[in-house]
Amino acid sequence: MTINKLYGKLRAYNWKNYTTLFFCIILSVVLVTSYALIYFSPTVQNILPTGGDSRKQATMIFSVAILGCAVFTTYASSLFLKFKSKEIGIFMALGADKKKLKKLLFSEILLISIICCFLGLLLSVPVSFGIWKIFQLVIIDTREMTYHFGTQGFIYGFIFCIFVTFCIFMLSSKFINRTNIIDILNDQRISEPIQDVKQWYGILGMIFVILGIILGYIVPSIVIDKLNYVLPSIWSITYLFSAIGIYMVMTYIVVHAKRGKHPEKYYKNIISTSMMRFMGRQTVKNMCVISFLIAGALFAIFYIPNMVTGIYDNIKNNPIDYTFTYNQRDKQVSKKDIEQLADKYNIDIHNYMELPSIELIVDGVESTRHKNGTIDNVYLKKSSYDMFFNSKDFSKLIGKPINIKNGEYLAVVNKENENQDYDYTKFISSPVTEKEMPFRHAGNLIFNGSFFQNKSMNVYVLNENDYKAFTKDLSIKNYNNSVLFNVDNSKDTYAFANDLKAEIIKRTSKELGMFTGYDEYVKKRYESTGEKYFMDERYTSGEGPLKLEPDNNQLYLNWKYYPNFKILQSQDMIKNMAVFLMLFIYVAIICFAAVGIIAYTRGVTIAMNHKQVFMDLSRLGANNDYIKFCIKNQLKKVFSYPLIVGSFVIYLFNFMIMINNDSRIVNSEVYALLINLGLIGICGIYMYLVYLLTYKKFKNIIGISK
Repeated sequence: MTINKLYGKLRAYNWKNYTTLFFCIILSVVLVTSYALIYFSPTVQNILPTGGDSRKQATMIFSVAILGCAVFTTYASSLFLKFKSKEIGIFMALGADKKKLKKLLFSEILLISIICCFLGLLLSVPVSFGIWKIFQLVIIDTREMTYHFGTQGFIYGFIFCIFVTFCIFMLSSKFINRTNIIDILNDQRISEPIQDVKQWYGILGMIFVILGIILGYIVPSIVIDKLNYVLPSIWSITYLFSAIGIYMVMTYIVVHAKRGKHPEKYYKNIISTSMMRFMGRQTVKNMCVISFLIAGALFAIFYIPNMVTGIYDNIKNNPIDYTFTYNQRDKQVSKKDIEQLADKYNIDIHNYMELPSIELIVDGVESTRHKNGTIDNVYLKKSSYDMFFNSKDFSKLIGKPINIKNGEYLAVVNKENENQDYDYTKFISSPVTEKEMPFRHAGNLIFNGSFFQNKSMNVYVLNENDYKAFTKDLSIKNYNNSVLFNVDNSKDTYAFANDLKAEIIKRTSKELGMFTGYDEYVKKRYESTGEKYFMDERYTSGEGPLKLEPDNNQLYLNWKYYPNFKILQSQDMIKNMAVFLMLFIYVAIICFAAVGIIAYTRGVTIAMNHKQVFMDLSRLGANNDYIKFCIKNQLKKVFSYPLIVGSFVIYLFNFMIMINNDSRIVNSEVYALLINLGLIGICGIYMYLVYLLTYKKFKNIIGISK
């Protein structure tokens, strides 16, 4: 019988040892490629803002998911090679040529990789389509949720396949190149002991975790703010302090033990602690990877409450049910049109008012970033447009008289921003003369409503004389009109709101299909120097995500004049954010799938490596209760501590993001933080279920069925 036939018979006999490797490679390729197909589909790429935070977060979390899938695949490969060690060693002991064995092993690994990668790439299409359809059913089916095939995702899937195959071959080459037959024969029994560490080691690890977050996230913001300099991307390497810190904390958790004031507890745990030390190095590595993946999954999920609570808080505090602002160059719906539509739905309108406003030039600072990282902040007396109301008109809205002197203005802010310190404008210019006139900030007016759904301009109030002076010879393009009214039982007026929104969109000219931050004076400044306005290149008015159609849900995030109707905000929020929800939830699914597989596999590996130890303990008189105690004590460290560390790190990071936004925590962010704690609890339930499955398998392996 030839060596090939013997090798084939061994393969058939030990087929169970191949299933884990097959499963892990196929699953990792499916997860990565299916996500890439979704992420790079035209649907998602058109919705995610170019250079926006959402796109950056999706890319960053995807990188974590790729790393996690690569790690658990290579880990499964290392387990597979441990199983192969005995048969390879026997062949070598019988005189088989190492080159021949190397060729056989590499041929087998290559065949497995090709088959698994091909199946993974093939399955990724129906999986991505199926997941998309599930999200359509669970979230909402809209035009923006139409599945489009993103062929670029296949490129990333193929690159991932090559990377994983390369990693497996590296492990195989390292394995077969051993010259000591005994090492290969005993590879399955080789331990990776780790020495005990002192208490300061764990404390220093926690300091490193926090230091990495501060250096990686907080310091760059401080440097930009204080030194007008953007640190190079290489600075992100400072996050490695957090990675090192997590490794130190995990090492401390796994191996540290001392008698202290409760020696009975120390001696009760001495067996399980010694076992963990004996296989500590690989266990620590796995726990670190689980921590990173849990952090990545939670970071993806945290995006949802962070976004949703802010929207709901605005809805709750807004005193006006219906608000929309339009530029007066368009002939928009009138009060009569609105009343006729309201009569159709038996809706009573009250507190109806129209507030005219004008757009005037204000001073400000324009920041320009250079290739060398420096930022030039240039003060301009004529920078951009802002929105100005007549004090006589605005007093009707807030229900009290407004007194402002000539040459002064009041800033309109919501209650939460009342005490915020802003750089208020010092000069106001008429778009007609462009002559800078000094004005003084005389205080704030509290109004919790908003004239635009997405804030695009600051809002100020002038006294009647100054307002009239600025309107002299002013172009119709600089006039806006804001319509505000309330209705009875606003929660039951969705159909009316939807029809009114459609009518507003229908009557808006294409040129006013502008992006939220579009500023026509900034455009004028750019074009006066021969430059193209970047907004025109990035967001074409009335096209793509700004196409003025009632069923275009992308208008919700992008259009400057999108109606601010509370009922639409509350009921359409999920519909309008469907793609974002799908993307981030799917990333979390990828990470949690990897977490479950790694934790389960590590638990099973501990059971197999320590099977003989548990059998010896039983022979020495240990009862099943004590053996179960030892099992739980080891699995607890593998499952609970990565959850605690990963959750703590990402919760702290999320908290720092909120603080860094405006140096405070507002009500909506408090709600988001509480919801995020609940999500951590759900993550804990998932880990507990995987723990129970692992615990049951552990007992079966060592021969304890009950």
